[in-house]
Formats: sequence, structure tokens, C-alpha cells
Amino acid sequence: MHVYGSSVADHYAAYRPPLHAPLLSEILNGRRTFSIGLDIGCGTGYSAAALANFCSHVVALDPSHAMLARNRERSDISLAQGRAEAIPLHENLTEIVTFAGSLNYVNPSRCGAELQRVCRPDATIAVYDFEVHLEAVLELLGIESAPDNDDYDHAASLADWPGFERVSHAIDTRRFEASSEEVTHLLLSDPHVNSAVLDKYGSDNGERVLWEALAKPVGSSELRATVYWSCYRLGQA
Repeated sequence: MHVYGSSVADHYAAYRPPLHAPLLSEILNGRRTFSIGLDIGCGTGYSAAALANFCSHVVALDPSHAMLARNRERSDISLAQGRAEAIPLHENLTEIVTFAGSLNYVNPSRCGAELQRVCRPDATIAVYDFEVHLEAVLELLGIESAPDNDDYDHAASLADWPGFERVSHAIDTRRFEASSEEVTHLLLSDPHVNSAVLDKYGSDNGERVLWEALAKPVGSSELRATVYWSCYRLGQA
């Protein structure tokens, strides 16, 4: 799983699109409240907070100390530093696991074995991700988008993992409003764009210059995101 540095983590913590909670609600489709949930790749906490709406308690796991340090303290969420291939939980513990934009980074065989170990029988595994389309904004700023050889897969799934039965899946589009400041945080939470902005404007004033450059032409704008989700029931590998 990718480990993000402090600069990118700051922008993750400052703003994420308001998609985690509604997407997870749609995936679970009014299903029951769970006892213990596990959010793998929790980042700065948005996905764990969404999962907490459905659980008595959530364990939020991430390999990045920088990301975990920016989570808000909550009594119903416990933070754990670690990876999906070595989950620091006891056996047969959790009833639901979520991957919000993190599945692409894991080793399938090792992670699959760990899920079999820590999950209760018939546990629910929810996988979701979204791709915010910022190409027009990047073009306006004269910044190149991520290289074409970027192998990140927004549609990563458990479809080929032994022991995981898919019960539902979807690809759809969502729209949301974002201010110029929020768009700035979205851009700078992308490591590639963050690096390009620092190269172009410098580390001391890059964020300010970007925000000011967007304030007049963008202001508050409607953004489009492609969303990907799938839901599974754990069986036997």
C-alpha cells in the first residue's frame, strides 16, 4: 500500500469530496448495523468515519503515520498502523471490511488470507473508489496530468479472489460542488500534481498561487466524479 508524505496528507485532511458516506450507504443498501468494522487504507479518516455510521466500533488501518496523525480522535474509531497483508487484529473479529481507494495497493493472495483470518463467517467486504475529473482545471493551470503509464486502477475488485462472492457492483457518475480552495486541496492531494506544482511555483507559495489562480475562473464549481463500487460476502477460500 502506498505511503503518503506529510504534504499530501495535509491536503487529504483538509478536504475530500463528500462521497464516502453516500457511496457506502448505497453499497450497504440499508443493511444492519455491524459490531466491529475494519477500514483498510483509512488515510486521514474520511472512509473510517463513513464506516462508523454502520458499526459500533471501527478499526482504521493505514501504513502511513502521516495520514494517521491527521485523523480526528473519536471514541468509536481506533487507529492502527499496518498493512493489509499483516492486519494487527485477532482472528474471527470483524463483520465488515471496507477498502476506499486502497485495494489497488494490496497483495491479493496475502491480503485475502488475512481477511479470511480476521473476518467472521459471512462477513461483508465493501470496495469503492472515485475518480474526480480535473483535466480542465489542470489544463487551465498549465499542469500536466498523471503520466499515461500510471497503473492505478480505480475499478480494482475482488472478482478473482478465492472465497469472495460478489453480491453487487456498479460504475456511475456523481456531481458535487467545490470551492476554489477545495479544488486546490484536491489537486495537491495527488502526489503527481503536488510535485508538479512545487516544481512550478516553489514550496513556500505553491498553494497560495494555485488558490489565487483558481479563485477567479473557478470560484465555486460543479465537479464530476466517476464512482466504482462492489460488495462481497466472505466464504471459504
